[in-house]
Amino acid sequence: MQIHSFNSKLLSKYSNINWEDFVLALEQVFEQDISVNIVFVKEKYIKKLNNEFRNINNVTDVLSFPLSNTSEIYICPRYINRVFKRDKFTQEIMRVSIHGILHLLGYDHKGKFEKDSQEEMFKIQEKKLEEVLNLLKKKMYLLVGLGNPGEEYENNRHNAGYMALDRLEQLLTKKDFQPTGWKKEKIFNSDINTFEKNNIKIVLLKPLTFMNNSGVAVKKALKKYSLEDMSKELILIHDDLDIPLGQYKTQMEKAPKCHNGVKNVEDHLGTNQFKRVRLGVDSRDGKNIPGEKYVLMDFSEEEKVSLFEAIDCALEELLLNLN
Repeated sequence: MQIHSFNSKLLSKYSNINWEDFVLALEQVFEQDISVNIVFVKEKYIKKLNNEFRNINNVTDVLSFPLSNTSEIYICPRYINRVFKRDKFTQEIMRVSIHGILHLLGYDHKGKFEKDSQEEMFKIQEKKLEEVLNLLKKKMYLLVGLGNPGEEYENNRHNAGYMALDRLEQLLTKKDFQPTGWKKEKIFNSDINTFEKNNIKIVLLKPLTFMNNSGVAVKKALKKYSLEDMSKELILIHDDLDIPLGQYKTQMEKAPKCHNGVKNVEDHLGTNQFKRVRLGVDSRDGKNIPGEKYVLMDFSEEEKVSLFEAIDCALEELLLNLN
């Protein structure tokens, strides 16, 4: 189905619906090979059409006209707004659009729509509306990279999570996600960068609370973004001394031993039921260097090559699973 819209400025007076996204969802839900114009009109005009073609001298919400090439649906936003306000108005606009399409496809009804109506057309109408609403729900993901703020820590092994988000920023841009750019969010003391594409929203977050207090920022961010399922929507990316440099593991629940940043996140959230990308940073080769000292040592340029290769593989795999 191909849908074209006209006079959508009449709609914007009453709703901030992303009409382009809605049209794309409609075209996915209705696979029939037809072309449709959806035209928004004033009350005077739709009353004239209603009188001319149906002999009903009243304003109405929607009229459909099946034509040989491109069929037409006329919708009157002002009339609908008299009864339905705000969110209910937006959903009713979606409903009458679907209603008009079903008429074009040959469906008809005897009575007026009521909730739980058993008439076939209305049952199909509500099913299609549910499908459209599901398509319009943005998938939200919060990706947290652990590290320490400040130039002196920039190339530390403990900052592998920060480095991964910088690589991810480049990858998402290449995949045509639209970024907002990095900015400091005072509410949870973090740098954030938000990316959107179609119905996917990805927030990259670097806590500025220092590693051992990372959970403070993550907990506040979860509250702000109202994530519904932490096990699917929260991903923690961090360094891991239990894994050799150049390797990684993407796992649920499993965390490295003695990683204070990860432990702090788990303590503040009260759970370990979320995904984490564990980036191997250990290349001590038998050297007796304590872990707490080693993670604050810089990567060599050669080590960075191995780290970045592992990060890129991990991120490609992660994005594939998100989509």
